[in-house]
Amino acid sequence: MSDVPPGPAIGERVDDAADIDEVLAEPVVAAADPGEDAVGALSTAEAPPTPGVAIGPELPPDAGVTGPRGIAAFDFDGTLARQDTFVPFLRHACGNRRVALAAATAARTTRDRDVLKLAVLASLLRGWPEDRLAEVGAAYARRLPALLRPEMVTRLRWHQDEGHRVVLVSASLGTYLRPLANALGLDAALAVEMEVGPSGLLTGAVQGGFNTRGPAKVARLREWLDGSVGADA
Repeated sequence: MSDVPPGPAIGERVDDAADIDEVLAEPVVAAADPGEDAVGALSTAEAPPTPGVAIGPELPPDAGVTGPRGIAAFDFDGTLARQDTFVPFLRHACGNRRVALAAATAARTTRDRDVLKLAVLASLLRGWPEDRLAEVGAAYARRLPALLRPEMVTRLRWHQDEGHRVVLVSASLGTYLRPLANALGLDAALAVEMEVGPSGLLTGAVQGGFNTRGPAKVARLREWLDGSVGADA
């Protein structure tokens, strides 16, 4: 087995206060610019690390996740990437003004970040054709390599060289993380996925009805790993 590359310990969250929106840790509150305050609360970078989310080649026994070989599960925003990518994607797809308006409108009815996020996604993306979202996501994904932390990419490559399965587990959108994961040669990107109706248009809801944040990340990883183990059997 090769030496672990230098840098933070495997799974250590690398935080950069300049890049992570501190409003994440606070409920949405009235501000001089409520729209911008609400937009800031949409950020998916998590600081401090969420308890119970294991990041590294081996998950702790109490995570309830097992597998035939090592697995490295990387958070994305604020960990593999040096900043939030969710809000910039919404602005890329819908424009600054529409995002700010949707966030401010949602913030009038909820102080919960997860509920706020789902409401904004519904407002902005309901009625989009599935292929339009895929096209915009793929275009945005091509921008993301420039945001990756070199030391974290080195760790990711080390895990791949060791034969570990490497996955992204993120509260950001799969429409751009799946193309990025494919480009990086990763095994999966477990992220928020938009629900598509029978007509091929987005319903505005997310698959499963929940945000992939905090403990939900372990649940998504467990579900994926159980399925991949079954497929390998």
